[in-house]
Amino acid sequence: MLLTNISMPRYLTKSRFKLGLDCPAKLFYTGKSQYPDTSEDDAFLEALAEGGYQVGALAKCYYPEGIEIKERGYDIPLNKTRELLTKSNVVIFEGAFQYKNLFIRADIIEKKGENINLFEVKSKSFSGSDYKDMLSKKGFLNSDWSDYIYDVAFQKYVITEAYPNWNVHAYLMLADKNSVSTVDGLNQKFLLKTVEDERTIVEIVGDVSIEAIGEEVLIRVCVDDLIDRIYNGTDTPNPPEQSFSDYIHYLADNYERDEKIIVPIHKDCKICEFQATPEQEHEGKLSGFKECWKRQLRWDDKMFELPRILDIWD
Repeated sequence: MLLTNISMPRYLTKSRFKLGLDCPAKLFYTGKSQYPDTSEDDAFLEALAEGGYQVGALAKCYYPEGIEIKERGYDIPLNKTRELLTKSNVVIFEGAFQYKNLFIRADIIEKKGENINLFEVKSKSFSGSDYKDMLSKKGFLNSDWSDYIYDVAFQKYVITEAYPNWNVHAYLMLADKNSVSTVDGLNQKFLLKTVEDERTIVEIVGDVSIEAIGEEVLIRVCVDDLIDRIYNGTDTPNPPEQSFSDYIHYLADNYERDEKIIVPIHKDCKICEFQATPEQEHEGKLSGFKECWKRQLRWDDKMFELPRILDIWD
């Protein structure tokens, strides 16, 4: 087995869960230097992430009493979150929660007594009034919103299992298409900056008090009903074979053991990010894409030089 760091716990995090939803086989390749990841150099994804950083920073400004947990890793953030949650009322940014081999950092947690409001901040815009605008005409979860709802459903599951005596409510915090900023150059108050370890952070410029940032331009949409549909397997016309919780632990257990989940090859293999270039392979790097296809088709390297059906447009 090829492990990147055997001393660190192998938790299924938000990003790994989303990767596993996309293709469970990718969980074996992610985070390993032997397998190049083209998404790390994707300019479009980087631009989306940068927009998310700025919206996330703006969202925090709406909770001036919020306490941010800046430490990275697992133990310290978990301990600080537990300590803060002993308060009757508190707002936490980047709170850490663990249940078994699942781990998340939540954008914003608002605790009021025994009620927990989970806010997942997204840069995606929304023009509706409630969750029903995220459904298709047939009443199922709209594919445009599926990734976002599953993301927050995973987080709600972890928090609920970690604190079963509390009432957890989940919200998406989105850019409101119906709102107009009452402050000129609002985005210029949140500048992106790359720090020494190549992380992107937001640098606050000037006054970002409630009065200075004007009327709110983000909307909070409660998605509890949509999450219940996911938990019950009724969010899609084709119910999955496994329950949502069973599937989460299936992904988590295989990731923890560093065991590859074998997935039948499919059309989306074309856009797999774990594809090494010939130059990278010459340097000793490995292609996750080729490994999957070799295993299932009994191909050798020469077969990949032939035209494939994936090369046909549309």
